[in-house]
Amino acid sequence: MQMYGGIFRLWLGRYSYIIIGSPELIEPILSSPIIGSRPKECDVLKDYIGDSLALLGGEEWKQRRRMLAPAFHNQTLNSFIDTFNEKSVECARCLNRAVEVHKDVEFDILPMMTHFALDILCETAMGRKSNTEEKTDAYLGNSMA
Repeated sequence: MQMYGGIFRLWLGRYSYIIIGSPELIEPILSSPIIGSRPKECDVLKDYIGDSLALLGGEEWKQRRRMLAPAFHNQTLNSFIDTFNEKSVECARCLNRAVEVHKDVEFDILPMMTHFALDILCETAMGRKSNTEEKTDAYLGNSMA
């Protein structure tokens, strides 16, 4: 990406894609009041993320975006800094332990990251700690490394 700058064109077969890798360049596009429908290539993602904000367009996108905006206000996010910091340090420790245990073997970090994301979500959005690791693991259907 650095070789081409923050924006470049990519050809996949006969389809041309514009790749934008800079928040400053994508902001005017995403903040535009005129958001059309997403390209058909995004339909593949629908099975994984459903009707999320990322795949919506037009009036439906505007309504949901307006509803979510207060949750991402700087003042609201700043009130969660301590939680973000605490959980990121805990996550780093957990990853270090997993690296020591697995040495030169690949391992799946998804369960760990899902666990910490759920912890952060519970504490910030719901105002409650996720209680115990066992309950979290039972909810997620897996265990951390």
